Amino acid sequence: MIADQEHLFGLIHNVVYKPTSSKIESYSNYYAEEDARLFKNLIEGKDDNLEKELDPLAKVMCSDSSLFRLDLCVSHDCHFIAMQLNHVNGEEITHITPIRYFEGNDALAVNEIFN
Repeated sequence: MIADQEHLFGLIHNVVYKPTSSKIESYSNYYAEEDARLFKNLIEGKDDNLEKELDPLAKVMCSDSSLFRLDLCVSHDCHFIAMQLNHVNGEEITHITPIRYFEGNDALAVNEIFN
């Protein structure tokens, strides 16, 4: 699903989504507690409820001061997204959810909430 490509004598690494050869970038966004709960529902939800879980996230905005961080890995073509919700307290990071992967049309739908 994912490949690590070395370039320039092994000094530069690119992570790519293998089915589309699209480069993957990582991001972290902070959200208010009530919005973090919505992401938790999405990450822990079932594939057949994806549209239902995405609807409330359409109006979610990043927060400048929050203890809830959403870590994302997104392919440039948006056909792959991995996300995990964390609680950050100083130097201590606690995983709230497992990592969830979205591919294909599901990933494209999830990506829409970040645009």
